Amino acid sequence: MAIQLRMALACMAAALLAACGGYEPDQLRTVKSYSIGSCESAVLTDAMEREAVERFTSAVRDEYFVATPGLLTAASHESSAAASGVRQYSAPFYYYVHPRRLRDADRERGVDWAGVVFLHADRVRTRLNGGDWGGWQRVRTRNFTDQTRGADGLKRWQCLKYAEIAWADVVHDRDGWTVHPLAATVYEQPELHRLRPLASQAQAAGSEPVEAGRP
Repeated sequence: MAIQLRMALACMAAALLAACGGYEPDQLRTVKSYSIGSCESAVLTDAMEREAVERFTSAVRDEYFVATPGLLTAASHESSAAASGVRQYSAPFYYYVHPRRLRDADRERGVDWAGVVFLHADRVRTRLNGGDWGGWQRVRTRNFTDQTRGADGLKRWQCLKYAEIAWADVVHDRDGWTVHPLAATVYEQPELHRLRPLASQAQAAGSEPVEAGRP
């Protein structure tokens, strides 16, 4: 009940902010079919899957993005200050839960739920240190060359809206929850350190530069 209450309060707050700010509140959905031809997603109602999204939000979204109404801002600490800057993603944001079938090895470890949680966004813009914002562009999915067909010739799942900006493996076992971040913004797991520290208000506004990161 505590989990459901927290999620309900979060949804109410998001709806109120959206009504005032004119953007669509975050959407939580579960992907029910893994067949491209019969892709199906539905509004997320399962308590375990809601908890998975909450754990993902804490371990991934809040770890690598600064959330403000209708926006997610990420720092980009490249190897030089000239190449560093910020990225902003715009609402609506979609959280997609892809639960997976448990294997015998999972059950032996006490796993009772496992899946991948994806965060999708509508548009993105970038600004390098000392420069101006680029125009808003559609977020392009990493795994596909266009909106409907991937590099391997397979069609994109039509039930998914927008494109992914972060995802992670999420597992629940006898010891609790584990979240393993796989990617965020343009970085995959080995380079996620480039997103830390988070962008400050001054850096997001362009009045201070984003520091270069380690190689």
